[in-house]
Amino acid sequence: MKTKTEEPLRLSDFYPHLELGAVCYRNGGNWLWAGFPLKKGAGCLIFKGRASMNPRPVIAETQALRRSVPFSKLEACVHHPVSLEELLQAKIQQQFQILEQPVALEALVQRQYLHLNYSNRMEIETELRERLRSL
Repeated sequence: MKTKTEEPLRLSDFYPHLELGAVCYRNGGNWLWAGFPLKKGAGCLIFKGRASMNPRPVIAETQALRRSVPFSKLEACVHHPVSLEELLQAKIQQQFQILEQPVALEALVQRQYLHLNYSNRMEIETELRERLRSL
């Protein structure tokens, strides 16, 4: 539980601990998923939520990768113990499309696709704080 002496948690606290990751989108339900491998230890930090808008379709496969879209509602932030590649394969089987890879968490925050802090969302901040302690 957050005490008065604790500093607010920011996603920027995770930048040095994460490798480049990927953002995926599934039209049915307008779902977004972002995964970032941990630099030390196994697994990935995963963000799940809804997209604030539909991504633009790709006209030709030779075009540059599609760009991510903002999360309108972050619903979960969890640690998953498997590799990003395994998670991406599972997402593709679930009809997700990769929007952007590689991408840094910092880039998503700078574009304001994810908020820098979630102090108003206790369940998200609690999970983030727990993840940061374990790094």
